[in-house]
Amino acid sequence: GIYVQNSAGVVIGGSNSADGNVIANGKRIGILAVDAASNVLIENNIIGLAADGTTIAANTQSGIETKDTNGVTIRNNTLSGNGASGIHLVSSPSSSIINNRIGTDTSGNLDKGNKGTGIDVQTASANLTINGNVISGNDSHGIQFTDGDASGTLVYDNRIGTTQNGSAALANNGAGILVNKTPNLTIGSTSSAGNTISGNGQSGINLFNDQTNLLSKNITIVGNNIGVSKDATTAIANTAHGVLIQHVSDVKIGDGTVSGSNRIAYNNQAGLQITGTTNNVTVNRNAIYANNQLGIDLNMDVISLNDANDVDTGPNAILNAPIISSMILNGANMTLTGCAPAGSVVEVYEADVSTGGAATAGANRFSKSKDYGEGQSFLTSFTEGSSADTDSGNCALPVDADGNNQTGMQAFTITTTKPATIADKDLITATATVNGVGTSEFGTVTSVGPITCSLV
Repeated sequence: GIYVQNSAGVVIGGSNSADGNVIANGKRIGILAVDAASNVLIENNIIGLAADGTTIAANTQSGIETKDTNGVTIRNNTLSGNGASGIHLVSSPSSSIINNRIGTDTSGNLDKGNKGTGIDVQTASANLTINGNVISGNDSHGIQFTDGDASGTLVYDNRIGTTQNGSAALANNGAGILVNKTPNLTIGSTSSAGNTISGNGQSGINLFNDQTNLLSKNITIVGNNIGVSKDATTAIANTAHGVLIQHVSDVKIGDGTVSGSNRIAYNNQAGLQITGTTNNVTVNRNAIYANNQLGIDLNMDVISLNDANDVDTGPNAILNAPIISSMILNGANMTLTGCAPAGSVVEVYEADVSTGGAATAGANRFSKSKDYGEGQSFLTSFTEGSSADTDSGNCALPVDADGNNQTGMQAFTITTTKPATIADKDLITATATVNGVGTSEFGTVTSVGPITCSLV
């Protein structure tokens, strides 16, 4: 195809679609840029398809490969049908991949997948921008990061596993995004420009380390739709989990703001599956609902019951979930009582099994006597033991019918403003987050009452 070595300012294609090249049927890589090539612009080309933008005319290896380059911009291309990855970046910092179709036809709606991963980033380098692409239909993962440090790298406003407008599935056969031994990555945005990561053949996002090389950490996931359409109205399930985290620590899923909230719904397994030697995964103010398994599952064992003094071990120390024993509505206020881990931040949600929610009562029981979450709509949060908490005693709730043992937790009583969306008989659930430990699973649901309420 085209070979660029140790050159700066090379333009392949141009700013108008008529300026682009058709780079197809090559015996190796479509475009190869190596050895200190810098500020290369690759724009408006068709790479791996014929000029009609539909017929596969594969290059036998990747569509584009860069190695030991800097500042490469790959913009407005169609990279599909190639014999390996659509784009393969190796040690290429400060590069941008913007508004491409990777694995589809030129419309972004037909499957013309590359035989490998859509975007394969090896020896991940700093300050990459992956923005505005359709990355779908590929035979492996949508995006894969392997090794290196991704500081300053942003992945946002992409459709990964769906059609151009994010309204229907166009699956990558693997994960939407796989992160392997790569720290310091941000997936999504708090500026209404998160990714739609849905319809993939494995999990939407898979964060992974092997047990001896725990490099992946400090990863932030904000503002994404995972398992739903771009407009959040249609279920487009990932075949496995919404987010799977294996042996990876210091992960933020949501940042506690409205704009940073992820919507994680309708996935065929758990919304969030957190397993292995994982700790300090925090899950804050997301909308998690209607997944086929738990909303948050620690240790891949469905429901982790609370244990006395929380001595069990595992991901996020299998932190005991809070128990809300009552939520009483009184005019413009509400009072919550219950038990939570000492000093934890408790987030309260209306459950997806509540009236009008996305799931039906019993969907989250898994052979237990009660539903455990999921938390569809955030209501409020508070800190156990703060000045707003008027109960400083130890938890006195008995062991419940499922075997949840609250011994060692602290009692709380909190009065706060009643959310406008909550009403008598609604069902609520909660999580607890402890600094340096992480977030619990969703606790059992509780029924709201104007005077009294009880666990159900």
